[in-house]
Amino acid sequence: MSEFNRAYPRHPFEGAIFIELLASGVENNQPSEIIKCKTLDVSLNGLRVGINRQLDVGAILQIGVDLSEAQNTFYLVGEVKWCCRDDKGETLWLAGFELLNAADTDLEFWRHAVTEIPGSVGETDT
Repeated sequence: MSEFNRAYPRHPFEGAIFIELLASGVENNQPSEIIKCKTLDVSLNGLRVGINRQLDVGAILQIGVDLSEAQNTFYLVGEVKWCCRDDKGETLWLAGFELLNAADTDLEFWRHAVTEIPGSVGETDT
């Protein structure tokens, strides 16, 4: 998506992110599959990550983001909007998430924290 089509500006920010690819199964004792990767930039309603595996576009996944300056982890739900090979970086794939306003998530706290990132202009449209 072009920067000109974005509702909210991106802010370069590297932080640890945990993505739950497979939820644990109660009936079959299947363990959850959680992978660690890193954010590359964030916005009020999304984030871009560097990851070492391909994600399915359209997948709705549980996400934990550690913004070190916020001193806590944000628990979010995001939809994979795109995923492509990373030809220039140290990761194998890049993926973009749209954050969803789901129950029991930290989306409002996330939005407040993103506006506190140095250089952030809050909810101003681009």
